[in-house]
Amino acid sequence: PAYNLGSEHGASVKDVIEACLAVSGYDLEPERGPRRAGDPASIIATSALAEKDLGWRPTLTLRDMVAADWDVRSRFRDNP
Repeated sequence: PAYNLGSEHGASVKDVIEACLAVSGYDLEPERGPRRAGDPASIIATSALAEKDLGWRPTLTLRDMVAADWDVRSRFRDNP
């Protein structure tokens, strides 16, 4: 089967941007605008099936995930 992996809490685009700025140390003001036509107001994934079938549960926060990604990308950027 296919599994969705989510925290059941969701994160807004603003939450993701704030986590990226905090981890990267960049100081910038994102351009804000209205939601585009067709964009859903929210999408929240549940990992209930993965927990039931595999015993898997999410353990990382959004900031943890952004920090891990930033670390990996920084290594490739610094060592081409």
